[in-house]
Amino acid sequence: MPFSYLIAHVPERIGRSYSREDLARVPLLELIERSGLTSDSARQEISAVLSSPDVAKALDIDVGMPLVALRRTVYGKDGQPMEHLQALYRPDRYTLQMNLERTGDEGHRHWSPTAEVYRRERPRRRPPVRKVGKS
Repeated sequence: MPFSYLIAHVPERIGRSYSREDLARVPLLELIERSGLTSDSARQEISAVLSSPDVAKALDIDVGMPLVALRRTVYGKDGQPMEHLQALYRPDRYTLQMNLERTGDEGHRHWSPTAEVYRRERPRRRPPVRKVGKS
């Protein structure tokens, strides 16, 4: 069941250095870094959009269904863009979470993202319950 629709743009010389099989097995940013570039920073925006007919078909949803839209540009150490990603996610199958902390001086405090990566604890599997009947 699909949950995302992704379009990524990379410099042509990088895109020619890997195959479809590579893309199926290895994250794109890792492939880019294998080509000799090093990511340094990124700018990311998150919003909501309505699905177009082509995206709706790919995600098996109705046209006009709301989607989480993410746009990210990754920059190398030289400040040049090395990847531009447009991602659309089904909100019923994708959740974005982050940890925040209060920062700033008194009177000017605000929420800031923490360096800690959010990790959802997996629920522990409970052993099956056996029903015992009366003998």
